[in-house]
Amino acid sequence: MVKLQGCLILFILVIGMTGCKSPIRGGGDIQNLFFVTVFGVDKLDNGLIRISVSSKKTEVGGSEQSSQSKQIDVLSIEGRTLFEAIRNLRLFADRKPIFGHTEFVIISEQAAKDNIADYIDLFTRDHEQRLNSKVLIIKGSTAEEVLNNAGTTQRFVSDRMENLLNTQAGLGISSKVELSELIKVMDNQYLSAYLPYIQLEKRVKREQEDKNAMDIVIKGFAIFKGSKLIGYISDGQSRGLNWIKNNIESTVIVVTETSGNNILLELIDSKCKILPKITNNMLSVTIKIMFSTNIGEVQGRKNVFTEDMITYLNSQQQELVKNEIKSVIDYAQKNNTDILEVSNAVFHKYPVQWDNIKDQWGELFSELEIDVEAESKINRTYEIQEKIKTSKGEE
Repeated sequence: MVKLQGCLILFILVIGMTGCKSPIRGGGDIQNLFFVTVFGVDKLDNGLIRISVSSKKTEVGGSEQSSQSKQIDVLSIEGRTLFEAIRNLRLFADRKPIFGHTEFVIISEQAAKDNIADYIDLFTRDHEQRLNSKVLIIKGSTAEEVLNNAGTTQRFVSDRMENLLNTQAGLGISSKVELSELIKVMDNQYLSAYLPYIQLEKRVKREQEDKNAMDIVIKGFAIFKGSKLIGYISDGQSRGLNWIKNNIESTVIVVTETSGNNILLELIDSKCKILPKITNNMLSVTIKIMFSTNIGEVQGRKNVFTEDMITYLNSQQQELVKNEIKSVIDYAQKNNTDILEVSNAVFHKYPVQWDNIKDQWGELFSELEIDVEAESKINRTYEIQEKIKTSKGEE
């Protein structure tokens, strides 16, 4: 009897899967699918939203040259919402868009100033979207312009963005922010978001078919208050934010010896702590940075490998890093935007007191006393311990 029931159930399942339609939604031949790698969002003057999506495509041919040729497909369409725009792609797309491979979400300046929360809501709901996609803001251009002008036959737009975010780790002026991180910050009413921003510029001279391609340049961070873009920070300010957030893998610090010649120090490691303190019911915060460097380059002929000179160089790098951190603190307090996550530090150390002050955090943060302390050391000088001399006996 049990075997008969099992056979009957199996028969019903098989019958239910037969017919003209596939039981698996989203399936299809790979040549009929458009794998979206970059998803761009623009806000138009007429109130509509334009999405632009790109996909990698490698042409396969008989000859060696044609089999290696690459191209980028870009599709753009408008809608009243992102969801409607995505559905409108079906009006003309000859392949079905698949969003499970999206590596980057790029959002134009105008859309970010409008309300970025409206443009990421879809990504939090749709099961097909990846929450580890990297999010970037575009300054001075649209997402459509980036996708149409930044790709080359040698590198896709997504490849160029990935390379930029990876190589900037040696500069420390920006960092990756994934969609899941952005959502987490925006769900916290006491925090403010920051995202890396890019611009289109002409930097590299190219030949033949790529000569008109624009270069993508990563600059720093776009800063938000609530869900609206309010400004940008770059160079020392953006590096100051990365010091606080422990996002710097490596960077170069330029100091000078007593004669004014440059000495380049390479960061080896760093760690920053946000330390709240309540004294007599008054909240204050100390940001403490600890880091170490190596001497990477020496200009001039002066001997810098003495104890006094190392101490002198060390004090300079401490002051420089402190000033960068103070600069971003001043920006955050002036604009009342807690991109530093000071509120999180206060909550975790003083949960009971935080419950009493959280409703006034907007006013408290802008007036909060925040001190910066820096401890550093210069470890070593790599392969040599003396400066290269131009002639025998000359220092």
